[in-house]
Amino acid sequence: MKIESLISKNILNVPFEYKVLDSRGNSGSITYLITGAKQEFYTKPLKHILVKTDEEGIIKQLLTDFQGIVDEEFYWFLVLEFGEADLMLKHEIETQRKAIQVNGTTSTETKSTLKKCGIGDDPLFIIWDNPELKMMLSIIRESNKTELTIGEIPFTKNTIK
Repeated sequence: MKIESLISKNILNVPFEYKVLDSRGNSGSITYLITGAKQEFYTKPLKHILVKTDEEGIIKQLLTDFQGIVDEEFYWFLVLEFGEADLMLKHEIETQRKAIQVNGTTSTETKSTLKKCGIGDDPLFIIWDNPELKMMLSIIRESNKTELTIGEIPFTKNTIK
């Protein structure tokens, strides 16, 4: 089963084991962890999949990640499946960088502006935003991984003019 096909399905009809991770009180949104069967995103193995549902249990968003970054070869493989991306973004100007320490863990917060780019420009975000598919790949080169969001995505092709 292609994981993108889970969008708009009821969580009760998902053919994998799942458990509730979080419920959002009045909004009715629930986050589930899907486990069980071997899961992958077009040859990229996935350890877990998080899904968020609406109050009726309909899956609105899917979140996961995989090892490795999306290079040109894998991007063109995805183009064959989904068509060309609607938007690619990279850092343009870094405006602020600071270290934040919480419970002994240090993370870095970076603020910057984003600029449209192409696959050869090492994008941070690759976005498909059309009626058939809303999908965003967030490429994290420092960790050699890619985060995948399908369904409700934080950026759309109208976000950046």
